[in-house]
Amino acid sequence: MIISAAKTMVGVTVMLLAFTTTVSAQDRTAEGAKRATDKMKAELSLTDAQYPKVEKINKDFIAKTQENRALTNQVERENGVKALSEDRDTQLKAVLTEEQFKAYNAKKAARLNTIKERRAVKQGTELRKQEIKKS
Repeated sequence: MIISAAKTMVGVTVMLLAFTTTVSAQDRTAEGAKRATDKMKAELSLTDAQYPKVEKINKDFIAKTQENRALTNQVERENGVKALSEDRDTQLKAVLTEEQFKAYNAKKAARLNTIKERRAVKQGTELRKQEIKKS
């Protein structure tokens, strides 16, 4: 009887943890999509009709990129992100005006450039650290 109760408690605990983790991930996805969409609304002057469509696109994109992170192969992850980004752009192009989409692409290019610059600086810093260790 005690063993059965213990098994039940363990089972309930595992289910609660799984449910909590899933809800937490869903909350983070929804929050991330809202933040991204709010930023896009300010930058691109989204209309009230565009906002929920763009938010859904962002939510789907964030959820899929989180799933993509589970891939262990870096090349697969990078290819997955590229494909997801292209799909997102295609969906956004259907919702945004031509001017908004041009502005979106310009902002995206600027963000990617900033990321590349930061990686270059980081790699340069790591190389300098390795050189110092060798000395």
